[in-house]
Amino acid sequence: MALAANATPITYLVYIIGGGLGITLVVLALSISAAILKLACRTAGADVPDTGRAMFVSFLETIVGGMVYYLSIVSVAVFSFIAHLDRPALAAMLGLSAVGVSFVVPAGLYVPMLRVTFRKGLLISLFRYVITLSIVAVLVCGILLLTKAKGR
Repeated sequence: MALAANATPITYLVYIIGGGLGITLVVLALSISAAILKLACRTAGADVPDTGRAMFVSFLETIVGGMVYYLSIVSVAVFSFIAHLDRPALAAMLGLSAVGVSFVVPAGLYVPMLRVTFRKGLLISLFRYVITLSIVAVLVCGILLLTKAKGR
């Protein structure tokens, strides 16, 4: 990180506080993700991991899923360039790769990390998305209701 030559001690304090806030937000996000994973495991009938293991699995899922998703987009782009695909076919391939990566990569990680079968890993992945979308829907509806109530 390049720092200015005339940096004051308050500048370093801002960097330290910003880094601490960033680390806190990452740990908070991993804790929420771990709670959702534990609930999905419980719903699927699998052994529920402890919170630390669930946080580690969520972290790995984020890193590996992001890398695989990026590589799938690049490979689809290269393939569509070579095959001269039009936009609808390209959109369909990108959509299918996104769905595949969203469910298959986490399920593949759950097999060794949570000691479940691949089929149960797919079920856990599905439940995880259903739970997450339900939480988001409840939050959005609550915000909409609160803003509508204030608008009266």
